[in-house]
Amino acid sequence: MGKGRVRMVDENDARSLLGHQVVDRDGKSIGYVDQVFNDNQTGKPEWIGVITGGLRRRTHLVPVAGLETGNGTIKVPWTKDRVKESPQYGSGDEGSILGLGDYGLAISESKEREAHAYYGAAENR
Repeated sequence: MGKGRVRMVDENDARSLLGHQVVDRDGKSIGYVDQVFNDNQTGKPEWIGVITGGLRRRTHLVPVAGLETGNGTIKVPWTKDRVKESPQYGSGDEGSILGLGDYGLAISESKEREAHAYYGAAENR
């Protein structure tokens, strides 16, 4: 991430992440933040959706926990290849949550379970 202040991403940061570049633990570019998904129970940001690829774009889920931000980029604690192999989501995997006048984008429970299993097994790889 170079010089500058690096810090862990918190709830307040997550909403401002859209469009920012995502790099892996070695500083290699992975893609850009497409979406921020909140936890269904707490309403706090839990996942980011990262757009990868050029012509054949894909969107991958990455946990908010462990992200660092600094100098306008977001650093994940995994390798580029590991993120690019992570669960993908698309229009069939997203749903909306309505409650008390709020609208929020959410991923399906099955996709979230898949992502939890993937990253739980992928700790620090």
